[in-house]
Amino acid sequence: MSTRPAGTVVTHAGACGPEHFELTDAVLPDGTYAAEPLHRFPDPYGQTPAAGEVFG
Repeated sequence: MSTRPAGTVVTHAGACGPEHFELTDAVLPDGTYAAEPLHRFPDPYGQTPAAGEVFG
């Protein structure tokens, strides 16, 4: 279960630098929620989300 709504952007401090993920409402078999990596999908407006910032 997540306390953050779908569409929330979270930042993970990865080994190669910060990575941004958008939370989805897709529930996985183990009960957790899926998140889409945003670095694979460039923002058409050229914006970089801050931790916890919601786009949409």
